[in-house]
Amino acid sequence: MTTELLILGGAHLNAHWTDATLSSTLARLRAWSPDAVTVELLSGPLAASFTAQGSPHADLTVGGLPWARRGAALVPPEPTASAEARALHPDTPAAERVLAWLAAWEPVNALRHWTPDLLLPDAMHAFLHELNADPGEAHRLALPLARTLNLPRLHHVDDHTGLHLYARAEPHLNAFWSASTGQAILREHPAILAGQAALRDALDTQDYWTYLRVVNGDAHQEALQDLEVGSYLHASLPGGAAHTRVAQWDARNLLIAARLRLVTGEVPGGRVMCLLGASHARPVARALASLAPDLRLVQVTDLP
Repeated sequence: MTTELLILGGAHLNAHWTDATLSSTLARLRAWSPDAVTVELLSGPLAASFTAQGSPHADLTVGGLPWARRGAALVPPEPTASAEARALHPDTPAAERVLAWLAAWEPVNALRHWTPDLLLPDAMHAFLHELNADPGEAHRLALPLARTLNLPRLHHVDDHTGLHLYARAEPHLNAFWSASTGQAILREHPAILAGQAALRDALDTQDYWTYLRVVNGDAHQEALQDLEVGSYLHASLPGGAAHTRVAQWDARNLLIAARLRLVTGEVPGGRVMCLLGASHARPVARALASLAPDLRLVQVTDLP
């Protein structure tokens, strides 16, 4: 039994991407019809844990943590495991399901089941309206796909465990990227230039899929690996800061791969789509390819 896995590395979308530019991508993904969709967001238990840990994890502004914290503050506190179980129970009414996902620290999944006509407090509707306006890829691609395919949830696979390593190296990393050498990399690295050109082409043609074909190709993925890892290892930073950063980056990708692997176990023989930043696609795919013989990694070019 083989489970198919499509790892779709892309841009973190913003308001420049209109619904029209995303329509062909959504059509292809709907036609592929995954049984589970994963996104680069922190799971509820991890978001709650990071908040309880304090700095540096509680200070994260990525992975959906600020939204998760705000949503959880709107409902009575509850263990994330029991809230998730309640959210996923088939007999849970729609309004209660929304409340449960907020208590589970996964507000994007609350949004999956929210409609403005539900009997909810005004503050909760206001929060979900605001969240619904987010122009990111989880909202513009993953959520519409989950709704169309009637998937009960989006699986969250991001992970920043070990962020203390990055915090330790951060002053040296900031100095490196602010200096002339780092600035030259940001201006001239092939991954940067090719990615910018692909973005311009996709916006000109009004088709995000043309960008995805480029950034998920072998040449661009190798260039991204050189940017994310090689740029540091070729630099001489004080206190081994470059190696500390690479270790934290590698660990994050391995943790994402592990969480994604667990999702594949929920739909054996099915199809799983993973939506994440382009720089993560190659390391996550390589980690899974090295230990998961029952997975078939689907390429962007495999979709018509």
